[in-house]
Amino acid sequence: MTGVVLRHSGLRWLFPVGLEALVAGHTVRSTGRRGKYLLINFDHGTLIVHLGMSGHLRILPPGIAAQKHDHFDLLVGGQVMRMTDPRRFGAILWHDLADGAIEEHMLLRGLGLEPLEDRFSALELWRQTRTRSAPIKQVLLAGDIVVGVGNIYASESLFKARINPRTPARRISLARLERLVIAIRETLAG
Repeated sequence: MTGVVLRHSGLRWLFPVGLEALVAGHTVRSTGRRGKYLLINFDHGTLIVHLGMSGHLRILPPGIAAQKHDHFDLLVGGQVMRMTDPRRFGAILWHDLADGAIEEHMLLRGLGLEPLEDRFSALELWRQTRTRSAPIKQVLLAGDIVVGVGNIYASESLFKARINPRTPARRISLARLERLVIAIRETLAG
C-alpha cells in the first residue's frame, strides 16, 4: 500500500485515527471475508471494510477524479481501490493484531457460520434452532447462526426447500433443514 485518501471524517463510524500510517508502506499479506465484512490483512492488523447497503469497491487507474459519493481510496501499486457509498452506511475500521485475533473483533465474534463451508450443516442448523421460537426466516437473517443469507436469498432458499418463512425455527425437522441447507447453498452459488 502506498497511501490512503479520506474525503470525509467517516462513514457509519469515523475513520480510524492515523489510518494512513497504519497501511501506507505496509504489505497486504492476505484478503478474506467474514459475513459482509471484507478483511485486508497486514502483519500488524486488519483493515475491515463493510460496504453497507449501497457501497461498492472499484479498481481504477490513478488520476480518475473522485465523485460525490467516493469517500475512501487505498493506493495500491499504481492503482486506486476506491470505495463509493451513496448512503454512507459502510465502514472502514482497523483491528490491531495487539488487540487479539481478528475473529474476536466486536463486529465479527458473534457471527454465525459461513453457508458455503462444510461446518454449516443441517445437523448444526438443527442444534442451533432447537430453542428458537422466532420464524425461520428471521432466524436466518439474524446472522448469529449463519451469515450472508440476506432477505432475498432467505426467501428464495425457503421457497426452494418448501418451508413457510413464518414457521417457528424450533419446529422444523432435521430432514427439512437438510433441504434448506442445500437450497441455501444452491441459491448463493447462483
